Amino acid sequence: MTKPRKGRCAATLRLLARKLASASSLIRIAIKIRHLSYFAALALAATFSLCLAACASKTVDLAAPASSDGDVVILTTTDFHSTLDRAEALFNEVTKLRERFGRRALHLDGGDLFQGSLEGNLNKGESIVKFYNLLGVDAAAMGNHELDYGPDVPGRSSVNENEDGLGNLKRRLKEARFAWLSANFVKDSPEDSAEKCDPTQETHCNALGQRTLFRPRTVFERSGSRVCVFGATTPTTPRITNALFIRGMKFVDLKTIVTAEVEFLRAHERCDFTILMIHAGLNCDRSERCLEPGDLAEVLTLLNALPPRYLSAVVAGHTHLRAREIINGVPVIEAGCYAQQVGVLHLYKTREPRFEDWIMTPEKARAPRVTVLLKPYREAAFRTKSRTVGSAKAPFIRSYLSENAMGNLLADALLDEGRARAHADFALLNAGGVRSDLPSGPIVFGDVFKVMPFDNSLAIIELKGTELLRLLEIAYSGANGMPPLAGLRIRKLDVRASDTGPWDRDLNGDGKKETWERNLLLNVYDASGEPLDGAGTYTLATIDFLVYGAEHQDTVYKPLPHERVRIYSGTWVRDLLEKYLKKHPNADPAKYFDPAMPRIELTSPD
Repeated sequence: MTKPRKGRCAATLRLLARKLASASSLIRIAIKIRHLSYFAALALAATFSLCLAACASKTVDLAAPASSDGDVVILTTTDFHSTLDRAEALFNEVTKLRERFGRRALHLDGGDLFQGSLEGNLNKGESIVKFYNLLGVDAAAMGNHELDYGPDVPGRSSVNENEDGLGNLKRRLKEARFAWLSANFVKDSPEDSAEKCDPTQETHCNALGQRTLFRPRTVFERSGSRVCVFGATTPTTPRITNALFIRGMKFVDLKTIVTAEVEFLRAHERCDFTILMIHAGLNCDRSERCLEPGDLAEVLTLLNALPPRYLSAVVAGHTHLRAREIINGVPVIEAGCYAQQVGVLHLYKTREPRFEDWIMTPEKARAPRVTVLLKPYREAAFRTKSRTVGSAKAPFIRSYLSENAMGNLLADALLDEGRARAHADFALLNAGGVRSDLPSGPIVFGDVFKVMPFDNSLAIIELKGTELLRLLEIAYSGANGMPPLAGLRIRKLDVRASDTGPWDRDLNGDGKKETWERNLLLNVYDASGEPLDGAGTYTLATIDFLVYGAEHQDTVYKPLPHERVRIYSGTWVRDLLEKYLKKHPNADPAKYFDPAMPRIELTSPD
């Protein structure tokens, strides 16, 4: 017996409804409308099927319609630092957030995608850009470590004469499918400075009419709102990167560029929200309140110098801290580092912004698309990182703010090589270059790489006693942690970066007394206990990163004649650590740091 026409139509529609599970509610509505013709119902189903196919490549949250209040949800990450062992976990958490918020979501990253793992360094960031493309990041700020890989030459980061130190970065920029932004990293050659560009006509032109390597700004449509985003990078970058990489470039100060970009956007774009995405951050106290002043608190200083509510939000980075603050009416979010969490900030047109709790990422997760993408990079890294280089009796623990066995071990390895090559007296490193601990038991090259991932070369410098003293004053001013040293013992005042006192001074004559200019040193002795002789001459083993001007040490190094400066390009400090560990098996951290006999003695100013 043949079923009635209406019955056949209903059965057909039910079959379609089962096949279009995600659209089932719509089909069920069609079924209930008895007077809807069979072909009209099929057309409706087919149309919706096409819609689903079109949406497959673009996440749309049908359960989260556009907010009448213009709700935009900012997903934030920062300082990924090539942490590809957490890539699957980060991918899953961001994917879930995009599914939850749909077309309201905008993923912004605070920069420093590069530097920190062999999976990223061996291919000079190619794997990172491919992962960020897959992750679907909408925009990222340029971080200082994006500059680390030098020329567009595989396997080499050192820059030869007449070679483009930004060559590798330019290649990565072409590969990126997300907006990579920095409005204040500008070209500084005579031809670029001779004539201003037009930011309404040229893509790589900031609001001051200066040509940029990165795009300065971009605009997104989200949930019926127009979101204007512009990028900036800490102007301290020349102090913390290899100067040879950024020849012909300069950084505009933050207040100048932020003011110019905001005024440009107000004049030329209809922005519902204006967001600064910046590789600079905040400074937190022990209670995790992130309103501490100081050199690292660049975003705090910037916002306090601007009118209230000048920006809709700031997505920050660089200081590796978790921060959610309202500063001068502006919400600021900084999502820590190493893909450990994702920040969520809700912005509204007529209501106050709202932070959500941090979305924590697990250490391991399953995401086949990510695993397939990264497989060749992980395999190449494994072959390098798995070779055994030594062993340790107990873990070597690092600390940025205090003397520690890990830093002292590195300094001793540097001094050992410096003595072999040039009879060096002392060794000095930077605290920020020591990035990890060493484990107890067998040590493989991957462990060594984590400790010192940067391509810092050995440098040997001849210094007069007065020059060495000035160098140590700058190094131990408190602006850049507690640098490891070997062959010397110092006694210094124990004060916080925000403390003021008779130690403050203006070394460079710019009218400001900054943290790096403080003199906290009380005494300096050599290993035998003899005071440093200001009239003497000494040989220091250090790294090219510092000699080229990082951490304000160019104050001492820049005036030196060339014959007193020797750079051993390609003699990486991590390789010297590997060599030293092979020479000293079963290394004992107690031998390298004894709290009762520290190399750096701290004294209260009271």
